[in-house]
Amino acid sequence: MKIPTANSVRAIFAYVLALLLLSQLAFSLFAWRLFDQELPPEMARKAATIGQSIQGKLIAAVNAGVPFDKLVGIDDFFSDTIKSNRDLAFLALTSSDGTVRNAVGIDVRAAGDIMSGHDVAANGRMERFTSRLAGIDYAVTSLPI
Repeated sequence: MKIPTANSVRAIFAYVLALLLLSQLAFSLFAWRLFDQELPPEMARKAATIGQSIQGKLIAAVNAGVPFDKLVGIDDFFSDTIKSNRDLAFLALTSSDGTVRNAVGIDVRAAGDIMSGHDVAANGRMERFTSRLAGIDYAVTSLPI
C-alpha cells in the first residue's frame, strides 16, 4: 500500500473544501430566494394583525364616548407598540381628511408624504401599498377607524 504524499492530501482536502463551499453557496441562494418570497407576505400579515388590534382599541375608545379628536396618549400607545414590534418602521393616525394627527417612528410630515394619495377612509377597508420616501421603500398597511 502506497502512503499518500502531502501534496495529494492537500489536493483532496482542497477538492472536498471546494465541494462544501459550492454546496453551501447553492443552499444559501435557494434559502435567500425562498426567504425573499415568503417574508413580505408574512410581514404584511403581522402588520395587519397589529393594525387590527390598534383599530379595535381605538374604536372601543370612540364607542365609549371619547371623541376621535380628543383621544390622548396615542403617541405613548404607539411607542409601546413599536418597542414590542421592532420590525414596524412607524405607526401613524390620520384624520378623515388625510392629515396625520399622530406619528411615532417617523416625522409627521414624512408620514403624510408616505400616506399621500391613499384615502383609506374613502373605501372603508384595509389597504396595502408601497411608498418610497428618501430612497426607502415602505410597505404600508392602512386600516380605517
